[in-house]
Amino acid sequence: MTVSAETIHTKDPRIIDLLLISILAAFLGVMTTIATKDLKAMEMTIIGVRTVIGVRAVTQVPVVTQAPVVTQVQAVISMELNDLQFVKGRPDQYEIALDLYYKAAYKLKMKNVDHWQFWLDPPNEKIAAVKSSFENGEYYFVYNAAEIRVGMFRLIFRDPYFWGDMDEDGWYVHALVTDPLYSGQGIGKLTLQKIQAMAIDQGVKLLRLDCNAANPYLSGFYESMGFVKMGQKQIPQSLNNLYQKTLA
Repeated sequence: MTVSAETIHTKDPRIIDLLLISILAAFLGVMTTIATKDLKAMEMTIIGVRTVIGVRAVTQVPVVTQAPVVTQVQAVISMELNDLQFVKGRPDQYEIALDLYYKAAYKLKMKNVDHWQFWLDPPNEKIAAVKSSFENGEYYFVYNAAEIRVGMFRLIFRDPYFWGDMDEDGWYVHALVTDPLYSGQGIGKLTLQKIQAMAIDQGVKLLRLDCNAANPYLSGFYESMGFVKMGQKQIPQSLNNLYQKTLA
């Protein structure tokens, strides 16, 4: 693994967080010995480090240029993902959702995928919409068996904006996000499977969602999960594919 020193010019604490996780992971030797309690301790250490360096300062940090340490951390954490729990978000937690949106958008930007880029600097109406959805109890956070928050989603039972007035009852899934620190572990798939099981248990016959048509990976992922493309919807930010799955 090659590590080079580079000056990072940023005012965003979330990017610093991701960099610090890689740095601290290397020093702690977590590639082979990390346990869940070590990860939590590392996250608390990051808070202290950010306080010392000041998130608005120009920070001199080492940048991993090969074999990111985070990838090694994820491989160990994935063994803990034997059970996911959904916890409804409280109204005062909407900023956690904004942070997850930001991290997901930044990761997509690094992959040159034109998807969700408005979440890097969300307009006021988007922020207001998220706050309103939290107040309506529509957002859920996803936790693994170690009680670590690894993602989120939004669940509603009518969606006239994307689907119009539908006669059939269904569940509509939005904002399915995995924290980039835990990506590649199948969390999105497990989350959808659990939502589907809950829907079947409650007698729901249809599961619907949408995604940006400019993201072929995501479209392929939903199709691999048994969703069928039903059409498209043009919205101000993007052209979205509409997907539906009939439940047994």
